[in-house]
Amino acid sequence: MDRLAWIFRTRSIALILQALLAYPGLYFGYLNSSTFLWYALTVFLIGIFNTLSTYSLRRRGKVYPIEFFLHLTADLILVTVLLFLSGGFLNPLWPILFLQSAFAGIFLTHRLGAFYFLGLVFSFCFLNWYRLPQLTIETHLSPRWVPVLAYALVSLVVWQIVLQFRLALEREQKQMMRVQENRARLDRLRAIGAMTASLAHEFATPLNTIKMRVDRIERNQLRDLADNLTVTKSAIEQCEQSLRSMISTEINAEDLRIRPVNISHLLQALIQEWKTENNRPNLTLGIQEDCKNLSAEVAVAPLGQAIFDLLDNASQSSEHPQVKVSLRRESHQLVCSIDDNGRGFPESVLNNFGKSFVTTKPDGTGLGISNAVQIFESLGGSLSAHNLPNQGARVVWTLPIMEAA
Repeated sequence: MDRLAWIFRTRSIALILQALLAYPGLYFGYLNSSTFLWYALTVFLIGIFNTLSTYSLRRRGKVYPIEFFLHLTADLILVTVLLFLSGGFLNPLWPILFLQSAFAGIFLTHRLGAFYFLGLVFSFCFLNWYRLPQLTIETHLSPRWVPVLAYALVSLVVWQIVLQFRLALEREQKQMMRVQENRARLDRLRAIGAMTASLAHEFATPLNTIKMRVDRIERNQLRDLADNLTVTKSAIEQCEQSLRSMISTEINAEDLRIRPVNISHLLQALIQEWKTENNRPNLTLGIQEDCKNLSAEVAVAPLGQAIFDLLDNASQSSEHPQVKVSLRRESHQLVCSIDDNGRGFPESVLNNFGKSFVTTKPDGTGLGISNAVQIFESLGGSLSAHNLPNQGARVVWTLPIMEAA
């Protein structure tokens, strides 16, 4: 819409210049009394056409690609008529046709630009072969095919240069947008990390207090409580150790950087690691052939942790878990489904999926799913869940496929 409006503004400027140059053209002999009226009428019609086009654009607010071609073609016809009425190639303003070629390179696709270029060549031929008699302008003595060929070649060069310039600018713009999106995603991931660190710190402090209290109770209270207190103390120490490990663990900076990663290979490596660490062989992985070589821009560490949490939840859904993971492509996205054979999600959990402290586990907090939702959304994807028709539940995460450069 903005580009078409730019054409209208440029046409308005050209219209004003044509009106201002009418009298000098009459004075220097490029116009005579008969052609001047036709020239003025053409300028008036251009003004009406431009006004109606501007009003229509503001009312619709939607632009179709063919409209650029139609408006530029109309401009080419009107400019050709004005030049025809004012001396053709003897008019010193005839190089304005090269500007029309530049507009074609900026606004039109390759195919429409080629058709427009043919129209431009026809305009050159028309102006070179057909002239109105101009009494005060000397006739052009060069062979008529020479200027046509020269003008056509120059116009083609201008169109190609501007076209390549536009394509280069579009590529740079896409790259800048990708960098900005990556920065925004990284900022969101950093916010998630800061929130996790804050939660770990907040939990560590009261746990330390609880441990001190248990020590005091163990020393001063009855002996029959000693065994239970010892077990409690051991569990608290284990929890504290896990939290401190989470705070102090060094993460490879490369795993936190958003970069192109083959999702199929990453998923296979994560599942193999998960099966080895947890000794849970009851998991099958299916990857469609058309997505084995596709990549997405992700941060490996947060994404891997989110997938581990989802696999843990699926494996804890029943006493004899059967987990099925499948990866496929849907349009411009990679879609991964994680199925289990448990009882499924209650309706209350599905309605509040991804919210903190919404869980089916008696001792759960729901923070794992909540963090996973934020991680996938920060990477431009999504995370959702629903129950399967017969038995079990399905969790689905998506990631956008990285476009080839």
